[in-house]
Amino acid sequence: MKKLIKKILREETETHDTLCLPYLGADTTPVTGDIGDSRAGGSRTHQGIDLTVKSGTELIAPADGTIETANWIESGGDCGGKIVINHTGTFISPYNGKEVKIKTKYCHLSEVSVEKGGTVTKGQKIGKTGGAASKIDGSRQQKNANGEIVDADNAARTSEEYYREAGAGNSQGNHLHYEVWEDGSYVSPKIYLQGGGKYHYVPCETIAHDIDEL
Repeated sequence: MKKLIKKILREETETHDTLCLPYLGADTTPVTGDIGDSRAGGSRTHQGIDLTVKSGTELIAPADGTIETANWIESGGDCGGKIVINHTGTFISPYNGKEVKIKTKYCHLSEVSVEKGGTVTKGQKIGKTGGAASKIDGSRQQKNANGEIVDADNAARTSEEYYREAGAGNSQGNHLHYEVWEDGSYVSPKIYLQGGGKYHYVPCETIAHDIDEL
């Protein structure tokens, strides 16, 4: 009985690390992709979720950790601008209730503000989202002959007046590709963002200092 009571007390007082939605000004809809979705005509499987956010939105670390990968790619590559974080701390899997090691990955970044091997704190700015296209003069919009706004992401595929944003990789439009890995296997980030099963996203809160001030 004493062991059972100690176990209950320990479980009720233990605290565990959590992940938050990793960008500022979080608009939590829409989620345009999930794990298992077909990509590239069925040649590969999607390993994360896609979150539609405005290009240039501040990307922030959802938990403490060490930077495993930090690549800013001018052009080419599926992922484009990429950051991978190995998170420290204690995480409990919402899938099996067991303690797991967590890694997160971000793609199509227009800016990478951290370096491989560096450490980050939850809420620290680490880069900017991207995946978009712009006109050569830098504008995101242009009216056609009928006065209609031309979408830059689509126009970039057919017009020399537009270019794919640096770091976009193979993105089809502005968004953040976000992956969560448990003990080396990818899982849907949705349940981590749902506050324990409820569809309730928790935006990250930025800390006081910028990465440039560190």
